[in-house]
Amino acid sequence: MVTTWSLTVVAFIIIFVEIGEWSGERNPHAILGTITTIICFIQPIGALFRPAPNSKNRPLFNWTHWLGGNLAHILSIVTIFFAVKLTKAELPEWMDWILVAFVVVHVIVHLIYSIAGCFADRQQTQNVNAFQMSDMGHHGMRNGHRMERKMDAPYAGFRKGLLAAY
Repeated sequence: MVTTWSLTVVAFIIIFVEIGEWSGERNPHAILGTITTIICFIQPIGALFRPAPNSKNRPLFNWTHWLGGNLAHILSIVTIFFAVKLTKAELPEWMDWILVAFVVVHVIVHLIYSIAGCFADRQQTQNVNAFQMSDMGHHGMRNGHRMERKMDAPYAGFRKGLLAAY
């Protein structure tokens, strides 16, 4: 998150240094980009005030933080679409189709990750319930030997492979 935040702030500054002023074009790219940058700037600051996991305000924080992150992401994609029409960008019209393809691939990958997450949660719940209490001793010991636990969640290899392909 620090990298994303830092690169966004640097890019925002570079844009104003390059352009030299507020863009007077009728294209909403500039205002949407500014709103996106503000949301991106606020997100990590808000995370510093995250309530404790058992706080009654934690669900409100989680939903607000989730909404802010998703809003910034969606606005950034919309802003990129508007950038294609900017005269300074000098991008060809067919660039819209590349952006559409990116959005379609991104949505498909997101759905696959969501489905894999549901399967992983279900399998992890089954694995936790599969241990008999009599098999476990004090502090995870069984017959005097420490039991090793696999650190990766179920389907972690699949998710890492999908990330590499993405």
